[in-house]
Amino acid sequence: MFKKILFPTDFTEMSRQAMDYILQLKQNGLKEVVVLHVIDQRTLDKIEPFILSDRFQQIKSKIYQETRDLLQATEKELRSGGVNVKVVTRSGHPAQEILKLEEEEDVSGVVMGSHDSIGLQKLFVGSVAEAVVHQSKRPVLVVKH
Repeated sequence: MFKKILFPTDFTEMSRQAMDYILQLKQNGLKEVVVLHVIDQRTLDKIEPFILSDRFQQIKSKIYQETRDLLQATEKELRSGGVNVKVVTRSGHPAQEILKLEEEEDVSGVVMGSHDSIGLQKLFVGSVAEAVVHQSKRPVLVVKH
């Protein structure tokens, strides 16, 4: 059923729990996992005007380096579980980038963690998982605590 899964991760505990589910899917025929981390460009755009250009570039470089390090660790763990892994980093709006990559990679489904957003946070920020569930053309497994 699920031969190729898209796993968007933000490296939080909820993403970690979603990865545990992915490793269980290996027993049911899972062959490949596409791991995606989206650096939220909206956040970078908001802070850039308030930081000197050189300092902003240092911060941005550090974010990208930390992302690479965390993705390598995620890739290593999934490979040790016996699945093939492709790693992708994008910059943009997380939900939009997840949906784009879902199509580009022609995945069987999406497995992702979700945070419990409440109140004003959900009203203003919205939920990436919620947007993906509503707009995805593939099955989406959302792991919540």
